[in-house]
Amino acid sequence: VDTENLMRDAVKEQTNKARQAYPETPREKWVLEWPGMAAICVGQMYWTLDVEEAIQEPGGEGVRNYANKCTEQLNDMVNLVRGNLTK
Repeated sequence: VDTENLMRDAVKEQTNKARQAYPETPREKWVLEWPGMAAICVGQMYWTLDVEEAIQEPGGEGVRNYANKCTEQLNDMVNLVRGNLTK
């Protein structure tokens, strides 16, 4: 039980740190600096925030712009994984 609590606290701490670093770090660099679980969690938090903002723009322009941003981010991740990653 103690080990489980320590693990939970460690994941929570890493996720909080990753959340704070996300707006200040280029995404391609940020994703490599944090554990996968934290990166997925924080990425989804910011995705939700960005989608909420995008759908509030009139005429669907915000959603179109955000779709383009998401496509660029995916392409960046594809290029990152195709490159030489270190352990």
